[in-house]
Amino acid sequence: MDYTIEQLKNDVAYEANNLRIQATDTEKARLNVESLDPKLSFRCIYGLMTSDCYSERASELINACACRLVKDDYITGIANEGFERIKRNINGKHLDNLHENRTGTNETAHYSAIEAYILLPDANNENLINFIKGQTDTLNL
Repeated sequence: MDYTIEQLKNDVAYEANNLRIQATDTEKARLNVESLDPKLSFRCIYGLMTSDCYSERASELINACACRLVKDDYITGIANEGFERIKRNINGKHLDNLHENRTGTNETAHYSAIEAYILLPDANNENLINFIKGQTDTLNL
């Protein structure tokens, strides 16, 4: 069965709900839409919260919060190709060694559903950030 945009949104919602619980108040306070740049490792969702989305803490949060991963050698390609790139690279795996995978010499790395979603041109990143921070209880993806 093909992966759909609705499945991606469900995966993002699952991850966002878990981030509300797992991220510290300090980490969530660092999130703001004005600083968000999904293409930069220190200004994406996990980058803003932990200073770098490739940090050990970011990997801990992703392991604790994400239910599905995207395996991609160039995650920012999603900004150009959109959902079709996510669909081609979704693998559903949960990796025990995610931090090593993201920082090692692997040809491709794994990223969470949120990390992929925020690169989509029509992503509702402001609402996503407000939801993770607890400023709204409504998640509109």
